[in-house]
Amino acid sequence: MENENNKISLSSFLYSDNSEDLFASIDYLLKDGVHFQKEGKQINQYNFISQNEESLKMYYNTFFKVDLVKGGEDNASYYYLDFINNDRGNITDKHRYMLKSEYVIIGFLIYKIMFIDREFDLDSVQKLKEKIRLECEDYKQGIYTLIAKSKNTTPGNYNDEIIDKTIQSALEEFKKIMGHTRKSRLRQGALSWSLFEDAEHVGKFIENFIFETWADYLRRFDRFTAEDLAMQEERHRHHLDTHPPKVTRRIAAQLRD
Repeated sequence: MENENNKISLSSFLYSDNSEDLFASIDYLLKDGVHFQKEGKQINQYNFISQNEESLKMYYNTFFKVDLVKGGEDNASYYYLDFINNDRGNITDKHRYMLKSEYVIIGFLIYKIMFIDREFDLDSVQKLKEKIRLECEDYKQGIYTLIAKSKNTTPGNYNDEIIDKTIQSALEEFKKIMGHTRKSRLRQGALSWSLFEDAEHVGKFIENFIFETWADYLRRFDRFTAEDLAMQEERHRHHLDTHPPKVTRRIAAQLRD
């Protein structure tokens, strides 16, 4: 538990200046998914982590089986516990919501149709259902088997109606997750939140939320929790493009009389 080269141990941080004042809140917030940035109200916590980086890395890896990671560069750097590339280790996953296997199957089908077959003319859920029903005949038995396996049932009783219901449920599941996202955004200080469905592209959604000021928008990152992280992971599991979801930020223009 000790590095012979620099004599840093997993408990060294406890003897650092301000550890009694800072560590308890830092530990709680890191486990809750907060990223500590080198700016604003987080500067003292960031500096504490930076000064005790090696000791804290040993502490979280030894006792909780997760990695303390430094991201960004220079003044844009930050620290967080890696719950994505690793798992949650010994930290509770009570907030985590797991996507059902049959919905993952439907996601792969939509990806194939939209991004491999390049069928961009699908503009409704009904057309998507018809596409799978009429033109995926070679895959149907495999789809039935996979859906049945995910539900622990036999595939003998499965038909096109089951696929239709699974498609509808998969899309509704995404909307349910976005409903939880709405509560999260409003808790972080957003004035309003909306979810728009693209009328020309089935399965494409646009999330829109508004903060009163740019400072309020930035402050929402200070309120990021483990539950927010879990919801972000679930949203991204529904994302089918090879690129991350596109984020566009706009500032309201002031009109003159």
